Amino acid sequence: MQSLFSLSKLRVYSGKFFVKWYNYIVAFVWAIILISWGVRMLDYASVSEMLSFGFCMFAPTILVSYILSNKIVLAVIKGGVKWKYIFLFILSMSFLSTLYVCLYRIFIHFVRADFMERIFLTDSLLKEFFMQLSSAIISIMFMCGLRFLYEHIKLSTIHSETQLKLLQIKVNPYFMLSILEHINIIMQKDIDMASQLLIRYSEMLRYQLYEGVRGTVPLETEIQFLKDIVDMEKMRLDRKINIDCEWDIDNNKLKIQPLILITFVENAIKYAQESPQEDKYVNIRIKQEDDLIFLDIENSKAEKQGEKEIGLGMELQNVRDRLNILYNDKYTLSVEEKDSVFKTKLKIIL
Repeated sequence: MQSLFSLSKLRVYSGKFFVKWYNYIVAFVWAIILISWGVRMLDYASVSEMLSFGFCMFAPTILVSYILSNKIVLAVIKGGVKWKYIFLFILSMSFLSTLYVCLYRIFIHFVRADFMERIFLTDSLLKEFFMQLSSAIISIMFMCGLRFLYEHIKLSTIHSETQLKLLQIKVNPYFMLSILEHINIIMQKDIDMASQLLIRYSEMLRYQLYEGVRGTVPLETEIQFLKDIVDMEKMRLDRKINIDCEWDIDNNKLKIQPLILITFVENAIKYAQESPQEDKYVNIRIKQEDDLIFLDIENSKAEKQGEKEIGLGMELQNVRDRLNILYNDKYTLSVEEKDSVFKTKLKIIL
C-alpha cells in the first residue's frame, strides 16, 4: 500500500509540475535540440555559419511545431481527427523536409563543398527528402505529444475538480435536511433545547460553509466537528440510542479532507434509529497512527430498512466517489451488513 501511495503521489505531483511548467519544458526541449545540433555543426562550420544556417532551419520548424501543437492538437481534442488535419500535417511535414533539403544544398553549394560527404548526405534528392521527412515527423510528433499530454492532464484535473464540487454540493442537502428535521422535532417538545441546538447547528453550518470548501483542514478541526455532531445527536435523541465514541488521535496537525467522515457517522445514527431493538447502539472509534487514520463504526439496524435505505445508499455512494477522487488508491473501505448489525471500516493514508 505504501509503494502504491508513493507512486500515486509521484504521479500527481509530476502531473501538476508538468502542467505548471509546460511552456518552460517545451523551451528546454528545443534548447537541448538546438544545442545538440549546434555542437555537431561546429565541427563543419564556423559559429556565424552555424547560427545563420540554424536560424533558417529551426525558425520555420518551431513555427510549424507551434501551429500544429497549439492549434491542430486542440482542434483534434475538441472535434476529433478530420481529413483536413491529416492533410495539413502531411503538408507541413513535406514543407519542412523540402526546406531542410534546400538549406543543406544551399549550404553545400555556397559555403562548404565537402559538407555533403561529412554529414552523409546522398546524391539522391528523393532519398534525402525522405530522410529529412523522418527527422521532421519525429521532432514535430514529439512536440505534439507533449501538448496532447498537457491537455490530457489539464482536462483530467478540471474534470476531477468539477466532479468533486458536484459531490460536495450533494453533501450539503443531506446535512441541512438532517439539521432541519432535528430542529423541527425538538421545537415541538422543548423550545429552549431547540434554541440551543439551533445555535450549535449554526456553528456547524458555518464550518461546512467555510471549512468544507477548503482543500484540507487540520485533523483536530474535523474531529471536533464530529464530536459536536455526536454531542447534539445525544442531546436530540435523549439517550434513546447508546452512542459510544473513542477518539485516539496523537497528531492533531495532520491534514484531512473536510466532511469526509461525517457521512459514516450520520448514517450509523440513522440506521440505529430504525432499529427495533431496545438496546440501540452506535460504536464509533477513530484512531490515528503516523499518517494513517482508521474509522471503525458498528451500529444496530433494522433487518429491513425500507425506502430509507435507498437514500442512505446514495449518501454512501456519494462519499465513495469523493474518496476515489480525493484519495484514489490511498484508502480502503469495507462495509459489512448483517441482519441487525452494520459495520464500516475505513483506512486513509493522509
